[in-house]
Amino acid sequence: RVLFRSPVTGTGIKIADPIIYDALIKNPDPEDSWGTEELKGFDRKKMIDLLFQAVYEGRAITYNYHTGEPMSIEEVKKLETSAEFDRTKIGKIQFVEDWYFDPETLHMTKVVKSVMMAYEVYDQFDQLRGYKATFRIDLK
Repeated sequence: RVLFRSPVTGTGIKIADPIIYDALIKNPDPEDSWGTEELKGFDRKKMIDLLFQAVYEGRAITYNYHTGEPMSIEEVKKLETSAEFDRTKIGKIQFVEDWYFDPETLHMTKVVKSVMMAYEVYDQFDQLRGYKATFRIDLK
């Protein structure tokens, strides 16, 4: 077995290269008390604002979710001014991560490589229809 060591991840065997998964970051159902409980320690607004701030400061590059092409800051601003979009509607994040596991210490490390935010889309009856991708941000 080969152990991996880096200043970012520590020691471990790479077990996901990468893994891609979605995480709900906003409970769409106020009746779902477990969904609310799962998110009680998470500051969704802060995370979203910090990501947008990094984009607007030029410290993070956005990529079109569908084409993979880089997006300009003007394109991100256009998204923010569209009638359909509102930061408060961002309810899902897709993570791309590498995972490492050290069987000796039972320590697991996740290295987030990118995030993609998605916002809620509603039908004419104000029922959640699904989520629409915004853009991908690669993390350093």
